[in-house]
Amino acid sequence: MYVGESSFDENGNQIGFVMKNPGTYGFDIKKECISGAKTPIKDDVSFLHNYLDTIQKYIEPFSELYEKLDFASFFSAYWYAQKVTQPMDLPILSAALENLKRKWYEEVEINPETVLMDKKDFSKRIKPIKKMVETQFAGTEYVERMKRSVEGMNRMSVSEQLTHFFEGIDMPVGKKEKKALQARNFSAHGLYAGDSIDYEEQFMTSQVYECILVRVILKLLKYEGNYIDYGTIGYPEKNINCPSGSEVGETP
Repeated sequence: MYVGESSFDENGNQIGFVMKNPGTYGFDIKKECISGAKTPIKDDVSFLHNYLDTIQKYIEPFSELYEKLDFASFFSAYWYAQKVTQPMDLPILSAALENLKRKWYEEVEINPETVLMDKKDFSKRIKPIKKMVETQFAGTEYVERMKRSVEGMNRMSVSEQLTHFFEGIDMPVGKKEKKALQARNFSAHGLYAGDSIDYEEQFMTSQVYECILVRVILKLLKYEGNYIDYGTIGYPEKNINCPSGSEVGETP
């Protein structure tokens, strides 16, 4: 199957075209389509009518958020991570999540600097502390640096940002999900699993992290149904509020 593009002048007349075989780019497009991605919600034939109704219901909110929250970057990273050897997929999945979180703070939370307190209120409260810093570190080269550190206390850590983000979209986070979020740091810094590698655990950690991203998107769309938890052996259906990798009814 060839793919390509045509170009037209201002009068609508075709002035050129390019047709190429996708095989020349080093991948088999037929194989890609057949293998496909794992569906986040049930889509077998017996439920197809309900599945299509669900898709139609969320097309509009998805379209509204696509540009606003930069879904293009999110899904590009998400699909790319599927092709990467585990556990190096975790930093890529994490980058997708953190970029989405950043856009949410800018467009929804209206707190792009991710501060804990109102900046004016915080500035008033730390004036005595900054004066004390000037006194205690007088005569050293660290006065300004220490003052900047004091000012930085108002900024959320990455972990605090994620916690607030999950709370903001009303998404409970389970123990396995928290462990997967932490595993991203181990993977990025070369500390994952130490000397003994449990490949089954490594696989399931990546599956759980993928489910975190799936649940985030569904939550942003105000989805209230079930999703397929690929972070639990057997791939059970769970309510969107039930964390990945957890037992049904387990407290996050």
